[in-house]
Amino acid sequence: MRDDLIYAKTPAGEEAVQERTRLVQRNLRMVLILVDGVVNVGGLKKEVGDPAMVESALAELERLGMIRSPESGTAVDQSEIETWPVAEPIRVTSAEPVEIPLVQADTVFDEETALQIQVATKYASRQAEPAQKGNWKSPLTDISDWFEAARKERALAREEAIYEEAYGKEVVDEVAPLPVKETGVTLVFRWSWLLVGAFGLVAASLLTLLLFPYDSYRPEFEQRLSRAVGDEVKVGQVRLAFTPYPVMVLDRVSVGSDPYLTANTVQLQPEFGSIVGPRYREVVLQGVRVKEGGLGKFSAWLLPAAMGDAAAERIEIDGLAIDLAGGAIEGLRGSARVDAEHGLDKLILRSATNDLRVEVTPRATGVGLDLSATAWALPFDPRLQFSFLELRGELVPGRLTLTNIDGRLYDGSLSGDGVITWAQESTVTMRLAFQRLASEQLLPALGAQPSVEGPVSGRVQVGGRAVAVTGLDRELRLDGIFAVERGSLRNVDLAEAIRSGRQTTLHGGTTRFQEFSGAFAADPRSLRFSGLRLSSGLLRMAGDLTVARDSGSLSGRAGVEMRGSAVAAKSTVIVSGSQREPDIRLSRGG
Repeated sequence: MRDDLIYAKTPAGEEAVQERTRLVQRNLRMVLILVDGVVNVGGLKKEVGDPAMVESALAELERLGMIRSPESGTAVDQSEIETWPVAEPIRVTSAEPVEIPLVQADTVFDEETALQIQVATKYASRQAEPAQKGNWKSPLTDISDWFEAARKERALAREEAIYEEAYGKEVVDEVAPLPVKETGVTLVFRWSWLLVGAFGLVAASLLTLLLFPYDSYRPEFEQRLSRAVGDEVKVGQVRLAFTPYPVMVLDRVSVGSDPYLTANTVQLQPEFGSIVGPRYREVVLQGVRVKEGGLGKFSAWLLPAAMGDAAAERIEIDGLAIDLAGGAIEGLRGSARVDAEHGLDKLILRSATNDLRVEVTPRATGVGLDLSATAWALPFDPRLQFSFLELRGELVPGRLTLTNIDGRLYDGSLSGDGVITWAQESTVTMRLAFQRLASEQLLPALGAQPSVEGPVSGRVQVGGRAVAVTGLDRELRLDGIFAVERGSLRNVDLAEAIRSGRQTTLHGGTTRFQEFSGAFAADPRSLRFSGLRLSSGLLRMAGDLTVARDSGSLSGRAGVEMRGSAVAAKSTVIVSGSQREPDIRLSRGG
């Protein structure tokens, strides 16, 4: 097909363009609209940008009888067009609008007049085209045009623009130019500007994030967190951190007018589009310390109704320390998910060495506790060393109830239950039973000399009352009974004291026995043994003994009887000295 040929629409082609639904193939419709009896085949190829498609469409349109074919002798030659009586060209610019008489939509023109109108309209659009070239826009405004959906929309808009250009009923003051196919150089240029603009946008965003005064949000964070925990919250500084993901960081956080909880940092990951919450995707607490007396208040935060208008999907705790009776449980870490309806899910805390595990389960009225430990020593006095320990109970505001205490220590076992309260005043009540504990290991753990050897069993009741929890350990009292089977007394030889019959002080020696039992009572000042009974073959002893806790001095008296085959020797023994070096002597009246 020659590029110098010029096609024109037939009446069937005009009807197809006007009806719009008659010709549904987009490529045929576009080429049919562009055929105007003025532009030759070469010009059509340049405007469309796809020569093969133009030739194929022209051939099909000619077959359908919608354009006039030059081979049939009906083609319009360029010399013929030049002889048409065309008026002055219509020049359309954005500065000087041109008034074009409007005609009725149903007006019928003869073929020659219709073709002249097409030529005039097309010429006007070409005159208006240079005015558009200076209308350059930044590549940043066309970012979305590079996506596939926008490309399809542009193709549809292009077809509509061509139709309106040729058949529009009103000429506006600015005619949009036909889209021009972009060359490779143009695309590179546009992409270069796009990349430069995107880089600038990212750089500006980073500078804004880095230089933004986040600390100005500190009062709002303090107010929101104070409402959430029901107590005064103070924050040292608010800043933004980028690792492992962007989060708001609160430094040096404290709770309470006399702070009972502190945290080195609290990391908040708000939901998208929010900075101060009230809802957070994740909350990470690092370096948290709960002081004595603050455990009950801290546990109240875990109840479902305690979050107020703030909520988090997940809570992470790293480095939790809890002060208890002169000691502390340290190095705990754990995590929990939060249900929007029921509040905190089960919180599991573990020590750094995995020797301690604590499960915290929120309930309707309190918090369930389940503690298990292996090869673990109590962090407070008495520092008992457990090979295994399990505690179960419930923590509610003002009270900790231990429903089950089960432990293995010093080759024996320990079991019991107890209650600790701190509402108006602090109290503790525990009932414990112990079986076959190794005395020589237990006594040093209790702060006493290993003066007795043998497995000891018994019961003890622990009680105490104080104004505050912090002083409760100094007011504890212990009352109980004990029995030691098949053991010995160190640094005491009762048989030698009876045999000597002298009132001199004796040191050293050992008294072996089949059974040694009695009652005991302990308070912060002393440890008292009463109703002591010892049996060792023919030897029998009964007495009382007091140990001063501050100095370790001994004071006591015991009646000793040595039975023989004929007579029995009886004496009264006075005990003094210290736990390390007890003094034994017979009384004058013995």
